[in-house]
Amino acid sequence: MRILVMESAPGEALAAEAELTAAGHDIVHCHEDRARAFPCKGVEGSVPCPLADEPVDVALIVRDPLGVAVTPWEKGVTCALRARVPVVAEAGAMGNPYGDYVVIAGDDLAQSLAAVATGGRVRHAEAVRSYLLSMSAFSGIEPDDLVVTATMSAGRLRLFVRLPEDVGPTARTAVMSRAALAARRYDPTCRTIEVLLS
Repeated sequence: MRILVMESAPGEALAAEAELTAAGHDIVHCHEDRARAFPCKGVEGSVPCPLADEPVDVALIVRDPLGVAVTPWEKGVTCALRARVPVVAEAGAMGNPYGDYVVIAGDDLAQSLAAVATGGRVRHAEAVRSYLLSMSAFSGIEPDDLVVTATMSAGRLRLFVRLPEDVGPTARTAVMSRAALAARRYDPTCRTIEVLLS
């Protein structure tokens, strides 16, 4: 996996990085010089922002166990969330200022990151579902009858759309293109989008 690692203070993530590197994962950072909170790679321009380069599978934030407030070194969390990259916080910190925008890791950090990276994308699915329900052609469909789930792997988004049986072939074809369009609007960073109907 390609993992964007952020930390609340320089050196906070060294142990987690060593563990993940030993497991064969590719680690990238927001800052060329990790001793400075500003500027990040995207502002500095000497090397590209890791989020604008190759797909990032998941982001990890490692926080000071006693820290509560967000520090300047954590600004990359916002960028990751805007790029629709899921963010995992290492367990053990006293406070979680990010609420349900981040997932708290379990005891096995690498396993937690892998589960989040390949797991469902709830916000992607909800964006697509909301768009489909707003279409006039679907005004007669009960919200409970339209189910959308999504997964992501290496920049490839897979949408699974379950429609009522009485939705005809023309409408089903429209759903495939509209679902892909809605997903692209929500997450322009996807390399590919696949829509599967059932």
